[in-house]
Amino acid sequence: MRVFCLWLSLLISLFHVASCTGDEEHLPDLTGIDVELVVDRFEVDLQRASLDSTRNGAALLREAYPVFFDSIWLELMVPGGNRSAFDSALVRAFATQPPLRRVLDTVLQHYPATSPNAAWHADLEQAFRYAKHYFPDEPTPRVVTYVSEFALGGFSFGDSLVGIGLDFFLGQDFPGYDPNVFPRYIQRTMNAEHVASRGVEAWLTNLVGEEPGQRMLDRMLHNGKVLYLKARLLPHVADTAVLGFGESQLNWLRDNEVQLWTHYLDEELLYETKGSRIGKLVGPSPNAPGMPPEAPGGNANWVGMRIIEQYVERHPQLSLKQVIQQRDAQELLAQSKYKPRGKR
Repeated sequence: MRVFCLWLSLLISLFHVASCTGDEEHLPDLTGIDVELVVDRFEVDLQRASLDSTRNGAALLREAYPVFFDSIWLELMVPGGNRSAFDSALVRAFATQPPLRRVLDTVLQHYPATSPNAAWHADLEQAFRYAKHYFPDEPTPRVVTYVSEFALGGFSFGDSLVGIGLDFFLGQDFPGYDPNVFPRYIQRTMNAEHVASRGVEAWLTNLVGEEPGQRMLDRMLHNGKVLYLKARLLPHVADTAVLGFGESQLNWLRDNEVQLWTHYLDEELLYETKGSRIGKLVGPSPNAPGMPPEAPGGNANWVGMRIIEQYVERHPQLSLKQVIQQRDAQELLAQSKYKPRGKR
């Protein structure tokens, strides 16, 4: 199974569902839809194992996290080492080394183990109730939180496991965030309000699958699917908590949709594959080259979401699963009959 790493996908963004559907009255009725969302706190269990000299901490962690402990966490933290021989003494030594211990302590201050009903947990559970409505055959994944010393912010492992690195959500003023690795436009989203958004994004990335091609059109519509679906699963969360864009950036996008589309066409960007020309339009960036300074990076993903929105509106007979399965970007664009919205 593939592990989708999302540690720098913080700029993948979307409108609030009220913007996508026009009115919150169109939200589905979730009566009778219950999910049992299991959220396991690996970082809590790691700390406990490191402090307990009476039991084999590594064996306990392997039993509780059979895939995550060896295949993901140790792979990140002990690359190239003999992970199968990682025993309780190594767990204690590793978890008590000063750098990791400081991060662990900070995470547990921000996200206490004694607060299982935190807002981010409730938001995730509600999101997967919506997921069960739209995708009834998809299993609700197990969610594991962890600390990786800023190596991995989120991932999905098949359809059964979603991981969220809580050390990526300690607040934009957390002094441990190296600005050379996490510039301010990234740090702005590294707070508790974005935890549920990251988990949903990881799950949807696995659900939507890989990009069908390397043209900007392929990538922006692929990302647009994730954004549109993310809005459908998180209507109960404020849009600024799931955007990655600031409020002024979002307003600029709304006011300049026509100009964005015209720019893509005039510069012949839709079928471009060179990262030097399109990378900042479909990936994280504080700005977009060749555009006004107010234009945020990743703006093509936002336009891609708008195209998906119009495609769904024109094909109400399709389920969201069928929308995902439409992988021909050119056909999807044509059938959307996309018309950018003029300035408000």
